[in-house]
Amino acid sequence: MVIKLYLSRVSGSFVIKVEQEYIKRILEMKGINYEEIDVSDPHQAKEKEFMRTKVKLDEVEGVPLPPQLFKDDGYRGDFSGFFRAVETESLYRYLGLEAPKSEVEYIRLHET
Repeated sequence: MVIKLYLSRVSGSFVIKVEQEYIKRILEMKGINYEEIDVSDPHQAKEKEFMRTKVKLDEVEGVPLPPQLFKDDGYRGDFSGFFRAVETESLYRYLGLEAPKSEVEYIRLHET
């Protein structure tokens, strides 16, 4: 189970840079292992094409832009979905992971 974060290290967009850093910071804070895939790297052309074909185009107008999240090869979503999941304490479910017992998400799920 690998979380993959598709990002661009040379994006000219301030918004994209901020969104990418937010996602990385949250994943690191939560101790969630992830792999960064830089779609601006010419050596990652196959990964970039994979990202573009797997993102649900009906949810995105035009070409999907980073950041995008995957679990293994399954599309999980973009920044707005990630942000919503963090704010609603449902990040682990959003990412398709089991929440640790110390997380609010786990406690809410297992309340009686």
